[in-house]
Amino acid sequence: MLDGFAGANTAGRRDALGQSPGPAINPESTAIETAKTALHTEALGCQDGQNKLNEAAAWPTAEAPTDNAAESTDPAHWDAVKKQAKGDGFQIAQIKEGSKDSQGRDITRVYAIRHGTYAVYLAGDVHVEYADDPEEEAAQRTCVVSSIGKARAEITSLLLGWGQERRRVYDCKMAMALELALERKTDEARTMIEEARAELIQERATAGRFQYVGYAAGWCLPLLALLAGGEWVLGSGRSAGDDLLLAGQAGLVGAAFSIALAVRSRTVALDTDRWSNASDGLLRLVIGVLSGGALLLLLSSGLVPKLALGEGPLVSWSDVGWKGVLVIGFIAGFLERLVPDLLDKAAVLPVGAPSSRRS
Repeated sequence: MLDGFAGANTAGRRDALGQSPGPAINPESTAIETAKTALHTEALGCQDGQNKLNEAAAWPTAEAPTDNAAESTDPAHWDAVKKQAKGDGFQIAQIKEGSKDSQGRDITRVYAIRHGTYAVYLAGDVHVEYADDPEEEAAQRTCVVSSIGKARAEITSLLLGWGQERRRVYDCKMAMALELALERKTDEARTMIEEARAELIQERATAGRFQYVGYAAGWCLPLLALLAGGEWVLGSGRSAGDDLLLAGQAGLVGAAFSIALAVRSRTVALDTDRWSNASDGLLRLVIGVLSGGALLLLLSSGLVPKLALGEGPLVSWSDVGWKGVLVIGFIAGFLERLVPDLLDKAAVLPVGAPSSRRS
């Protein structure tokens, strides 16, 4: 039966009505045609998918696809497209406390945010995320830099080394100034940040004075030990060398006392410049030591035969004992300009002038 059924459509045979059943069907060729049709359909599908991918890649520079009307009319969507086109896909909506900013810094506080326009936040320092729109971003940067850029940079540098609690007030003021500048209120922003800058400099100057006194006190101990060691080397008994060292020690104490009294009115470096304060304190003490010894030499050599202290009696070298040496050294160290002024007056007189003209 199977053979008779399979040969029913062979050439030369006719059906019951006497008609030819048509050309013979080759099962093998039918399978080949079916496979070709499937491969052609698959190729068309791959080409269509590739065309869609190419269209999607061209969206930032071409028109948006028309199959999504909501995205094509949404301004926020086009802001995102523009920002991606320029290579910056970070959005203001991503600024949140506990997240990271575009530079990978941890955001600890958000001061102000206007979605799509700007965000002011704290991530170590106070930072700004500008508008998603590139043109608006450029305008914002120009406004901020021209109005408060210099003061902002100075405040940021002065806050280096401070903890978050200590700098909290200045961070808030800088954030407020940035927000005002971004809102195009440049005068208010400039006033705000200049006030913060002045307060910060004053606080740093106060800390610098304490730092200056601390360094000066620290230098006193080794200098006193050095002078006392020199006196010990010279041995016991009063001599000219002992008097010089004693006057130097008294001048050191007088200089330290002068520093403590005049520190409020003295101009010193900010506490950010430690080396300047340390060197300035050491120099002032060394001047006191040298002034004490120099004044003692001026009196003993006759260049300054008598010294008047206010309305008191004149003091001459013959009247000076060890107590007088201490007093002379202390006065010379305390009054920083005393010895230079005496030297200036002595330099005016001609060499060999009688001592009466020097008194």
